[in-house]
Amino acid sequence: MVKSFAAAVLMLALTGLRPPAVSLPGAWHTVEARHATGLEITDPGDRNVHMFSRNHFTIVWTTGDRPRFTGQVSDSQRVAMWQDVGAQAGRYDLVRDTLVLHSEIAKSPSAMAPGAFQKYSVRRTGASIWLQLVADNSGPLPNQERIRLERLE
Repeated sequence: MVKSFAAAVLMLALTGLRPPAVSLPGAWHTVEARHATGLEITDPGDRNVHMFSRNHFTIVWTTGDRPRFTGQVSDSQRVAMWQDVGAQAGRYDLVRDTLVLHSEIAKSPSAMAPGAFQKYSVRRTGASIWLQLVADNSGPLPNQERIRLERLE
């Protein structure tokens, strides 16, 4: 009985030291972006959606206001419409405070290369999570911007 009580107290103490687990499944969007120095760099024209299931993700984004054309569209206008749009989808691994994305399909061919990945540090603050890119398949990426995501529910 004493051993059971001691084991329960030890488990409570150990789990009390760990921050609450980050739960990703759901839809998120960026509400804030900060440079590594802390300077806010949020662009109100940027739009994005991050969707996570239990093991897979889809991220779609656009930067700034995209041009809108009517009538017959030229090739250069098509390029202008789509150059600021990005997308990637695939599977992810989340272990404690590290999120690793493995893109299976992406606008960028290099994101789909065999062995390609993006590694993020994850920090939970209330209902938000902060993501900061720390490495990819080319190696460590110091001083990257941080983004704060909130659920879209």
